[in-house]
Amino acid sequence: MKKRIFNTGLIGVVLLSVTLSVWALPPDRVIKKYHKSYPATHKTVLSIQNKYGDVNLENWEKDSISIDVKIMVEYPDREKAQKLLGYLKVDFNIQGDNISAVTVIDNDFSRYGRHFWGNEKKFSIDYTIHTPAYINYNLLNKYGNAFINKIDGKINIEVRYGHLKINKLTQGNHKPLNNIILAYSKGTIEEANWLMLNLKYSRLEINHVSALAGETRYSKLYTGDVSSIVLESKYDTYRFGKLNNLFVEAGYGDIEADEVRKKVMLETRFTDVSVKNIPAGFTSIEVDNEYGHIKLDIDSVASYRLTGSTSYCAIHYPESDRISRITKNNSSEVHGFIGKDRNSVSTVKIKSRYGTVDLH
Repeated sequence: MKKRIFNTGLIGVVLLSVTLSVWALPPDRVIKKYHKSYPATHKTVLSIQNKYGDVNLENWEKDSISIDVKIMVEYPDREKAQKLLGYLKVDFNIQGDNISAVTVIDNDFSRYGRHFWGNEKKFSIDYTIHTPAYINYNLLNKYGNAFINKIDGKINIEVRYGHLKINKLTQGNHKPLNNIILAYSKGTIEEANWLMLNLKYSRLEINHVSALAGETRYSKLYTGDVSSIVLESKYDTYRFGKLNNLFVEAGYGDIEADEVRKKVMLETRFTDVSVKNIPAGFTSIEVDNEYGHIKLDIDSVASYRLTGSTSYCAIHYPESDRISRITKNNSSEVHGFIGKDRNSVSTVKIKSRYGTVDLH
């Protein structure tokens, strides 16, 4: 009797194993591959447009460009998977110095695969590019990541709903500037020269950049040391390292910098700003502020000429017997000189309403 019970249990285990194996079968995967190779010169412009996949650019020493694309579709029904794969392709084109590769998704793909997403239903279109660093590079990638090892030429990069990683960009102050657009994305840049930025609902970290300009909205920007920053901002968070120059027009933001050595120019509304150190010998500081707290830690040994006006707030500055102050109702004006070096040409101009400005 015991033997019969054991056999029944064993049969049950075997049947259960068979059932699990059937349900655990992977979906059918079908793949289509492209490979293209083109000669490259310093005038070459490579343009890539892609969706739903990664675009990785690596460098080599050859005077040529290699583009490999892998299109993959996973679907439980192999016949349907093959049909869906047929709706995805890449169009390659070369005209003079311009080389392009564009991902094309047929309208039938969206209609046929409208219930596509699921654990056993997926697809991707991934590019692997090998190129000399000296080319010029344009990229538009949506719903995927992008990697660039190094580009010495001009770049125009736009990433939406993905992640951008760049190791090195060397193009300097040559117009048009290198341009990066991020929307609903994250990015990291190890090293760059001059950059133009456009950020929306994104986060970008830059370790080292010579100069930075652009426009940001609802984003977070972090940098190491930078020579100059010129930005227009709304609803952003900025964290900067050591700078030479900081020029920002901002609304509803939060800005911090470790140090600014030469020039500070701020036009802020509902924005808090903190600069942890401004050394003696700085060139100029100009602040036009409303409804924000501005804290600029000017070195205690610095000498500068101060001019300021406030409404419903105050300017806090070091004591000086060469400062005159006129107060009327809820407004005040100050002007004079702070410090011992009468030959100093440093200047501070403050205009603030409903927001305190601290200069020490």
